[in-house]
Amino acid sequence: MCVSFQNLICISIDGLHNGMIGAYGNSWIQTPAFDSLAVQATVFDRYYAVSSILGDNFDLLWRNSWLDQFCQNGGNTILVTDDSDIFNHANAYFKRKYMIEPSANKIAEYADETNFFKIFATIIDLASELRNDNSDQQYCLWAHLRGFRGCWDFPLAYRERHRDVEDPLPYDGFVVPMFDEFDPDQLQSVMEAYSGGMSLLDDVLAGLLESIESGEVGGQTALTIFGTRGFSLGEHKRIGANYELFGENIHLPLFVHLPDNTGATVRVSELLNPDDLADFFISVTKNQFNNSKIVQLIKENKINQNEFLRINGKGNETVLVTPNWFIRRIGEQINIYVKPDDRWEVNDVSNRLNENPEIDVILKKL
Repeated sequence: MCVSFQNLICISIDGLHNGMIGAYGNSWIQTPAFDSLAVQATVFDRYYAVSSILGDNFDLLWRNSWLDQFCQNGGNTILVTDDSDIFNHANAYFKRKYMIEPSANKIAEYADETNFFKIFATIIDLASELRNDNSDQQYCLWAHLRGFRGCWDFPLAYRERHRDVEDPLPYDGFVVPMFDEFDPDQLQSVMEAYSGGMSLLDDVLAGLLESIESGEVGGQTALTIFGTRGFSLGEHKRIGANYELFGENIHLPLFVHLPDNTGATVRVSELLNPDDLADFFISVTKNQFNNSKIVQLIKENKINQNEFLRINGKGNETVLVTPNWFIRRIGEQINIYVKPDDRWEVNDVSNRLNENPEIDVILKKL
Protein backbone atom coordinates (compact mmCIF):
# COMPACT_ATOMS: atom_id res chain seq x y z
CA MET A 1 0.00 0.00 0.00
CA CYS A 2 1.50 3.33 -1.11
CA VAL A 3 0.21 6.54 0.44
CA SER A 4 0.14 9.72 -1.63
CA PHE A 5 -1.17 13.21 -1.00
CA GLN A 6 -0.61 16.72 -2.26
CA ASN A 7 -1.45 19.11 0.55
CA LEU A 8 -1.00 19.35 4.32
CA ILE A 9 -3.32 20.97 6.84
CA CYS A 10 -1.74 20.96 10.31
CA ILE A 11 -3.76 22.16 13.30
CA SER A 12 -2.02 22.50 16.65
CA ILE A 13 -4.08 23.39 19.71
CA ASP A 14 -2.66 24.54 23.03
CA GLY A 15 -4.41 23.46 26.22
CA LEU A 16 -6.15 20.48 24.58
CA HIS A 17 -6.82 17.98 27.37
CA ASN A 18 -6.34 14.36 26.31
CA GLY A 19 -9.25 13.15 28.43
CA MET A 20 -11.90 15.53 27.06
CA ILE A 21 -12.39 13.89 23.65
CA GLY A 22 -14.63 10.90 23.03
CA ALA A 23 -11.94 9.03 21.10
CA TYR A 24 -9.68 9.27 24.17
CA GLY A 25 -12.23 7.96 26.63
CA ASN A 26 -14.51 10.88 27.48
CA SER A 27 -18.12 9.76 27.82
CA TRP A 28 -19.96 12.86 29.04
CA ILE A 29 -19.06 15.47 26.38
CA GLN A 30 -20.47 14.93 22.92
CA THR A 31 -17.67 15.36 20.34
CA PRO A 32 -19.20 13.92 17.15
CA ALA A 33 -16.73 15.63 14.79
CA PHE A 34 -13.71 14.33 16.70
CA ASP A 35 -15.40 10.92 16.87
CA SER A 36 -15.94 10.99 13.10
CA LEU A 37 -12.33 12.00 12.57
CA ALA A 38 -11.20 9.11 14.77
CA VAL A 39 -13.11 6.69 12.54
CA GLN A 40 -11.52 8.10 9.38
CA ALA A 41 -8.04 8.71 10.77
CA THR A 42 -5.31 7.07 12.81
CA VAL A 43 -5.47 7.85 16.53
CA PHE A 44 -2.16 7.93 18.40
CA ASP A 45 -2.66 7.02 22.05
CA ARG A 46 0.76 7.92 23.50
CA TYR A 47 1.89 11.19 21.95
CA TYR A 48 3.79 13.49 24.35
CA ALA A 49 5.13 17.03 24.27
CA VAL A 50 8.91 17.25 24.40
CA SER A 51 8.85 20.21 26.79
CA SER A 52 6.49 22.29 28.90
CA ILE A 53 7.73 25.34 26.95
CA LEU A 54 5.70 25.91 23.78
CA GLY A 55 8.60 27.31 21.74
CA ASP A 56 10.69 24.21 22.41
CA ASN A 57 8.02 22.02 20.83
CA PHE A 58 7.77 24.26 17.77
CA ASP A 59 11.55 24.39 17.35
CA LEU A 60 11.35 20.62 16.98
CA LEU A 61 8.22 20.57 14.82
CA TRP A 62 9.72 23.09 12.39
CA ARG A 63 13.31 21.85 12.55
CA ASN A 64 15.68 21.41 9.61
CA SER A 65 13.84 24.19 7.73
CA TRP A 66 11.56 21.62 6.11
CA LEU A 67 9.02 24.38 5.44
CA ASP A 68 11.66 26.31 3.48
CA GLN A 69 12.46 23.13 1.54
CA PHE A 70 8.74 22.71 0.90
CA CYS A 71 8.73 26.18 -0.70
CA GLN A 72 11.85 25.47 -2.74
CA ASN A 73 10.07 22.43 -4.15
CA GLY A 74 7.29 24.71 -5.41
CA GLY A 75 4.95 24.51 -2.44
CA ASN A 76 3.20 27.29 -0.56
CA THR A 77 3.35 27.74 3.23
CA ILE A 78 0.78 29.64 5.25
CA LEU A 79 0.35 30.18 9.00
CA VAL A 80 -2.86 31.17 10.77
CA THR A 81 -2.71 31.81 14.51
CA ASP A 82 -4.07 33.85 17.40
CA ASP A 83 -0.80 33.46 19.33
CA SER A 84 1.49 36.49 18.89
CA ASP A 85 4.53 34.57 20.18
CA ILE A 86 4.10 31.81 17.59
CA PHE A 87 3.33 34.42 14.92
CA ASN A 88 6.71 36.07 15.60
CA HIS A 89 8.44 32.71 16.09
CA ALA A 90 7.36 31.70 12.58
CA ASN A 91 9.03 34.55 10.69
CA ALA A 92 11.60 32.32 9.00
CA TYR A 93 9.23 29.50 8.15
CA PHE A 94 6.13 30.73 6.29
CA LYS A 95 5.53 32.71 3.10
CA ARG A 96 2.25 34.11 4.39
CA LYS A 97 1.04 34.68 7.95
CA TYR A 98 -2.33 35.68 9.34
CA MET A 99 -2.80 36.90 12.90
CA ILE A 100 -6.30 36.45 14.34
CA GLU A 101 -7.04 38.93 17.13
CA PRO A 102 -9.95 38.60 19.58
CA SER A 103 -12.75 40.95 18.52
CA ALA A 104 -13.36 42.00 22.14
CA ASN A 105 -12.01 41.07 25.55
CA LYS A 106 -15.25 39.43 26.58
CA ILE A 107 -17.25 36.26 26.15
CA ALA A 108 -18.69 35.99 22.66
CA GLU A 109 -22.45 35.98 22.22
CA TYR A 110 -22.38 33.79 19.14
CA ALA A 111 -20.05 31.04 17.89
CA ASP A 112 -18.93 33.00 14.81
CA GLU A 113 -17.49 35.71 17.07
CA THR A 114 -15.01 33.31 18.72
CA ASN A 115 -11.38 32.74 17.83
CA PHE A 116 -12.06 29.03 17.29
CA PHE A 117 -14.59 29.86 14.58
CA LYS A 118 -12.47 32.62 13.00
CA ILE A 119 -9.39 30.41 12.70
CA PHE A 120 -11.24 27.43 11.23
CA ALA A 121 -13.16 29.69 8.83
CA THR A 122 -9.83 31.20 7.74
CA ILE A 123 -8.40 27.72 7.16
CA ILE A 124 -11.30 26.82 4.88
CA ASP A 125 -11.19 30.15 3.02
CA LEU A 126 -7.43 30.01 2.43
CA ALA A 127 -7.46 26.36 1.37
CA SER A 128 -10.30 27.06 -1.06
CA GLU A 129 -8.44 30.09 -2.41
CA LEU A 130 -5.28 28.05 -2.93
CA ARG A 131 -7.24 25.35 -4.70
CA ASN A 132 -8.88 27.85 -7.05
CA ASP A 133 -5.71 29.87 -7.75
CA ASN A 134 -3.43 27.00 -8.61
CA SER A 135 -4.69 23.47 -8.14
CA ASP A 136 -1.28 22.01 -9.04
CA GLN A 137 0.70 23.82 -6.33
CA GLN A 138 1.26 21.95 -3.07
CA TYR A 139 0.47 23.80 0.12
CA CYS A 140 1.12 23.42 3.81
CA LEU A 141 -1.47 25.33 5.81
CA TRP A 142 -0.63 25.43 9.52
CA ALA A 143 -3.09 26.76 12.07
CA HIS A 144 -2.02 27.16 15.69
CA LEU A 145 -4.67 27.96 18.29
CA ARG A 146 -3.93 29.34 21.75
CA GLY A 147 -6.92 27.18 22.52
CA PHE A 148 -7.73 26.63 26.17
CA ARG A 149 -4.56 28.41 27.27
CA GLY A 150 -5.77 31.52 25.45
CA CYS A 151 -8.91 33.62 25.77
CA TRP A 152 -12.03 31.82 26.97
CA ASP A 153 -14.51 33.54 24.67
CA PHE A 154 -16.85 30.53 24.41
CA PRO A 155 -20.50 31.69 24.46
CA LEU A 156 -22.53 31.07 27.60
CA ALA A 157 -24.92 28.89 25.58
CA TYR A 158 -22.05 26.45 24.98
CA ARG A 159 -20.97 26.55 28.63
CA GLU A 160 -24.51 25.61 29.67
CA ARG A 161 -24.68 22.57 27.39
CA HIS A 162 -23.32 20.11 29.93
CA ARG A 163 -24.73 21.63 33.10
CA ASP A 164 -27.38 19.78 35.09
CA VAL A 165 -30.09 21.72 36.91
CA GLU A 166 -28.51 21.33 40.33
CA ASP A 167 -24.96 22.08 39.20
CA PRO A 168 -23.24 25.42 39.91
CA LEU A 169 -23.25 28.03 37.17
CA PRO A 170 -20.43 27.59 34.65
CA TYR A 171 -17.30 29.71 34.92
CA ASP A 172 -18.18 32.93 33.09
CA GLY A 173 -14.75 34.52 32.77
CA PHE A 174 -12.84 35.51 29.63
CA VAL A 175 -9.44 35.01 31.30
CA VAL A 176 -8.08 31.46 31.63
CA PRO A 177 -9.10 30.14 35.08
CA MET A 178 -6.19 29.41 37.42
CA PHE A 179 -6.69 27.81 40.85
CA ASP A 180 -4.25 26.11 43.20
CA GLU A 181 -6.97 25.80 45.82
CA PHE A 182 -10.57 25.10 44.89
CA ASP A 183 -13.71 23.37 46.07
CA PRO A 184 -15.79 20.83 44.09
CA ASP A 185 -18.23 23.51 42.89
CA GLN A 186 -15.40 25.62 41.46
CA LEU A 187 -14.00 22.60 39.64
CA GLN A 188 -17.44 21.70 38.29
CA SER A 189 -17.93 25.28 37.15
CA VAL A 190 -14.64 25.27 35.20
CA MET A 191 -15.34 21.80 33.79
CA GLU A 192 -18.66 23.04 32.39
CA ALA A 193 -16.97 26.00 30.72
CA TYR A 194 -14.13 23.85 29.35
CA SER A 195 -16.59 21.29 28.01
CA GLY A 196 -18.48 24.14 26.34
CA GLY A 197 -15.25 25.14 24.64
CA MET A 198 -14.76 21.54 23.52
CA SER A 199 -18.27 21.51 22.02
CA LEU A 200 -17.48 24.74 20.18
CA LEU A 201 -14.19 23.32 18.91
CA ASP A 202 -15.99 20.19 17.77
CA ASP A 203 -18.58 22.25 15.88
CA VAL A 204 -15.97 24.22 13.94
CA LEU A 205 -14.01 21.04 13.24
CA ALA A 206 -17.17 19.57 11.70
CA GLY A 207 -17.18 22.40 9.16
CA LEU A 208 -13.58 21.72 8.17
CA LEU A 209 -14.16 17.97 7.83
CA GLU A 210 -17.15 18.67 5.61
CA SER A 211 -15.03 20.95 3.41
CA ILE A 212 -12.35 18.27 3.08
CA GLU A 213 -14.97 15.62 2.31
CA SER A 214 -16.56 17.77 -0.40
CA GLY A 215 -13.19 18.60 -1.99
CA GLU A 216 -13.64 22.31 -1.30
CA VAL A 217 -10.12 22.58 0.14
CA GLY A 218 -8.54 20.58 -2.68
CA GLY A 219 -8.09 16.89 -3.31
CA GLN A 220 -5.46 14.66 -1.75
CA THR A 221 -5.19 16.67 1.46
CA ALA A 222 -3.70 15.18 4.63
CA LEU A 223 -4.98 16.55 7.94
CA THR A 224 -3.06 16.43 11.22
CA ILE A 225 -4.64 17.65 14.48
CA PHE A 226 -2.74 17.52 17.75
CA GLY A 227 -2.24 19.20 21.10
CA THR A 228 0.89 21.17 21.96
CA ARG A 229 0.33 21.23 25.74
CA GLY A 230 -2.54 20.15 27.94
CA PHE A 231 -4.53 21.73 30.74
CA SER A 232 -5.12 20.83 34.39
CA LEU A 233 -8.73 20.10 35.30
CA GLY A 234 -8.38 19.21 38.95
CA GLU A 235 -5.57 16.70 38.53
CA HIS A 236 -2.75 17.12 41.05
CA LYS A 237 -4.77 19.79 42.88
CA ARG A 238 -4.58 22.35 40.09
CA ILE A 239 -6.89 24.03 37.63
CA GLY A 240 -5.50 25.90 34.64
CA ALA A 241 -2.49 26.20 32.38
CA ASN A 242 0.73 25.31 34.18
CA TYR A 243 4.15 23.87 33.46
CA GLU A 244 4.16 20.76 35.65
CA LEU A 245 5.17 17.57 33.87
CA PHE A 246 2.12 15.43 34.52
CA GLY A 247 -0.01 13.66 31.93
CA GLU A 248 -2.75 16.27 31.85
CA ASN A 249 -0.16 18.77 30.58
CA ILE A 250 2.10 16.68 28.33
CA HIS A 251 0.13 13.59 27.20
CA LEU A 252 -1.69 14.88 24.12
CA PRO A 253 -4.19 13.93 21.40
CA LEU A 254 -2.85 13.25 17.90
CA PHE A 255 -4.95 12.44 14.83
CA VAL A 256 -3.48 11.85 11.36
CA HIS A 257 -6.00 11.64 8.53
CA LEU A 258 -4.63 10.60 5.15
CA PRO A 259 -6.56 10.70 1.85
CA ASP A 260 -8.69 7.73 0.80
CA ASN A 261 -9.08 6.85 4.50
CA THR A 262 -5.69 5.16 4.60
CA GLY A 263 -5.21 4.11 8.22
CA ALA A 264 -8.86 4.62 9.13
CA THR A 265 -9.81 3.21 12.57
CA VAL A 266 -6.17 2.33 13.32
CA ARG A 267 -4.98 3.03 16.88
CA VAL A 268 -1.28 3.26 17.65
CA SER A 269 0.19 2.86 21.13
CA GLU A 270 3.79 3.67 20.14
CA LEU A 271 5.52 6.34 22.23
CA LEU A 272 5.79 9.45 20.02
CA ASN A 273 6.73 13.10 20.40
CA PRO A 274 7.09 16.18 18.13
CA ASP A 275 10.38 14.81 16.80
CA ASP A 276 8.49 11.91 15.18
CA LEU A 277 5.84 14.28 13.83
CA ALA A 278 8.57 16.50 12.36
CA ASP A 279 10.06 13.45 10.62
CA PHE A 280 6.68 12.85 9.02
CA PHE A 281 6.51 16.45 7.76
CA ILE A 282 10.13 16.38 6.58
CA SER A 283 9.49 13.16 4.66
CA VAL A 284 6.74 14.97 2.74
CA THR A 285 9.23 17.53 1.41
CA LYS A 286 11.43 14.68 0.17
CA ASN A 287 8.49 12.77 -1.29
CA GLN A 288 9.45 9.88 0.99
CA PHE A 289 6.48 9.91 3.36
CA ASN A 290 5.85 6.19 2.87
CA ASN A 291 9.15 5.60 4.66
CA SER A 292 8.39 7.84 7.62
CA LYS A 293 7.83 6.26 11.01
CA ILE A 294 4.30 7.61 11.35
CA VAL A 295 3.17 6.30 7.96
CA GLN A 296 4.79 2.95 8.72
CA LEU A 297 2.79 2.82 11.94
CA ILE A 298 -0.37 3.80 10.09
CA LYS A 299 0.25 0.97 7.64
CA GLU A 300 0.69 -1.31 10.67
CA ASN A 301 4.19 -2.41 9.76
CA LYS A 302 6.37 -3.63 12.64
CA ILE A 303 9.07 -1.19 13.65
CA ASN A 304 11.24 -0.75 16.71
CA GLN A 305 9.41 0.89 19.59
CA ASN A 306 10.90 3.97 21.27
CA GLU A 307 12.65 2.82 24.42
CA PHE A 308 11.74 6.00 26.25
CA LEU A 309 10.81 9.66 25.81
CA ARG A 310 12.52 12.41 27.79
CA ILE A 311 10.51 15.53 28.61
CA ASN A 312 12.02 18.67 30.10
CA GLY A 313 10.20 21.13 32.31
CA LYS A 314 11.03 24.44 33.89
CA GLY A 315 13.85 24.43 36.39
CA ASN A 316 15.07 21.00 37.38
CA GLU A 317 11.95 18.97 36.52
CA THR A 318 12.39 16.03 34.13
CA VAL A 319 10.19 13.12 33.07
CA LEU A 320 11.00 9.82 31.39
CA VAL A 321 8.14 7.91 29.80
CA THR A 322 8.67 4.27 28.83
CA PRO A 323 6.14 1.71 27.59
CA ASN A 324 5.65 0.62 31.23
CA TRP A 325 6.61 3.56 33.43
CA PHE A 326 6.24 7.30 33.96
CA ILE A 327 9.11 8.61 36.08
CA ARG A 328 9.18 12.23 37.25
CA ARG A 329 12.15 13.82 38.95
CA ILE A 330 12.41 17.22 40.66
CA GLY A 331 15.77 17.66 42.32
CA GLU A 332 16.21 14.63 44.54
CA GLN A 333 12.50 13.73 44.57
CA ILE A 334 11.46 10.86 42.29
CA ASN A 335 7.89 9.74 41.59
CA ILE A 336 7.13 6.55 39.66
CA TYR A 337 3.81 5.59 38.07
CA VAL A 338 2.76 2.43 36.22
CA LYS A 339 1.82 2.89 32.57
CA PRO A 340 -0.53 2.68 30.84
CA ASP A 341 -2.75 1.67 33.79
CA ASP A 342 -2.26 4.83 35.89
CA ARG A 343 -3.38 7.26 33.22
CA TRP A 344 -3.23 10.48 35.27
CA GLU A 345 -0.32 9.61 37.61
CA VAL A 346 -2.41 9.14 40.74
CA ASN A 347 -0.63 6.26 42.48
CA ASP A 348 3.07 6.85 43.18
CA VAL A 349 4.71 3.40 43.52
CA SER A 350 8.27 4.59 44.05
CA ASN A 351 8.36 3.22 47.62
CA ARG A 352 7.46 -0.27 46.39
CA LEU A 353 10.15 -0.55 43.74
CA ASN A 354 13.33 -0.71 45.76
CA GLU A 355 16.14 -2.51 43.95
CA ASN A 356 14.07 -3.00 40.79
CA PRO A 357 16.63 -3.67 37.99
CA GLU A 358 14.45 -2.21 35.23
CA ILE A 359 13.83 0.99 37.18
CA ASP A 360 17.50 1.29 38.12
CA VAL A 361 18.46 1.24 34.44
CA ILE A 362 15.84 3.89 33.60
CA LEU A 363 16.85 6.16 36.48
CA LYS A 364 20.36 6.38 35.08
CA LYS A 365 18.88 8.19 32.04
CA LEU A 366 17.36 10.96 34.18
